[in-house]
Amino acid sequence: MDPDMNKPQIMEEPPQGSATTAPIRMKKFVASSMKEAMRQIKKEMGDDAIILKSQQIPNSDVFSFSNRNKVEVLAATEPIEMKSTSAEIEAPSGNKSGDRRQRLNTEWEMEVVKEEIRTIRSTLEEISNKIKYESMPSLPQHLMMFYQSLVGSGLDERLVLDIVGKALANLSGEQLSDRRAIVNFLSTEIAPLIPTAPFLPAPAAEPHVVALVGPTGVGKTTTLSKLLTNQHIYRNRRMAVISADTYRIGAIEQLKRVAGIAHVPLVIAYKPSQMIKAIQKHHDKDVIFIDTAGRSQNNRHHLLNLQEFMNAAKPDEIHLVISASTRFEDMRDIADRFADVPFHRYIFTKLDETTGYGNVVNLLRHRSKPLSFLAFGQKVPEEIRMAKSSEIARMMVLGKRYGNVED
Repeated sequence: MDPDMNKPQIMEEPPQGSATTAPIRMKKFVASSMKEAMRQIKKEMGDDAIILKSQQIPNSDVFSFSNRNKVEVLAATEPIEMKSTSAEIEAPSGNKSGDRRQRLNTEWEMEVVKEEIRTIRSTLEEISNKIKYESMPSLPQHLMMFYQSLVGSGLDERLVLDIVGKALANLSGEQLSDRRAIVNFLSTEIAPLIPTAPFLPAPAAEPHVVALVGPTGVGKTTTLSKLLTNQHIYRNRRMAVISADTYRIGAIEQLKRVAGIAHVPLVIAYKPSQMIKAIQKHHDKDVIFIDTAGRSQNNRHHLLNLQEFMNAAKPDEIHLVISASTRFEDMRDIADRFADVPFHRYIFTKLDETTGYGNVVNLLRHRSKPLSFLAFGQKVPEEIRMAKSSEIARMMVLGKRYGNVED
């Protein structure tokens, strides 16, 4: 143990005429509103305190009857430069203190105004929701259940209100008590919102070139493996595969194994010029698939590189592959950015990871392109199927996963 540890600590006084700085004092305040927080700050830290940071935080008080967020404010007192002599320490000038007080008052007024605006907005939203739901007719039990389920699936609430309103207007009282009748009506209304496209190319002299594009991690290579080996899809077609995915470790090896099982030739294209030669080499095939590297929609350079490959290949169909579990905001961003490629169809994967198929319909309404395939799970080749509007609609209404549409 240090023998000097218990000795009294003596602070050496600064030389005469030197300047020292008082330490900054900071403290965090949590209050129900900015006005209350500012009151506490003035009381504990004085008029010279300044606001360093303020933010809203969730109300963690389980015994509170209010769900409103609280306000967290970090306040501090500015360091005060003090000029010392052997006789006295000069106080800071009145002008500096006045400036700090004026700044605090201004910040206080601005924060109070912001808080009041937030409160007004929150109140208006609560009133709007109350009016909206009170103006809705009283829904029968089964219809209300499906209304809540469709909204919970992520489907646009205004669209759900419109569809449920049609059910209320067109179904008889007896039908509104019949769960199956409601399921059939709602499915019939939703199905036209889900366009699909034929998946088997007509016989032609030239091969039908199909490219799969999309962001990373959505399962493009696995989906392509299912297309190559599923006998119910491209049955008895002579096929070839071109892989342009030279970025992801294991992607080519995975395709090599699948291509060997399906007895399909595989060609690697490292640049666009090789893509052209690969297609020419397999001009006798019925279908040529192109697997591409995953591209972030936020990387402009990667998307331009993908465009170069697509311009060289000139595919008959470009399928944008998206995970069904993706947030709608991200789905919309992906579709908007990949529109420059451009793509012709959607393939949705990972349907086994969500029942929120409402985002699928929302995206089709935002940027209308038909669906070609739905993929779910990792089993090759069986866990893929051709997209059918009626089946997807029924899945949504019943809240079922990956095409299990039994009642």
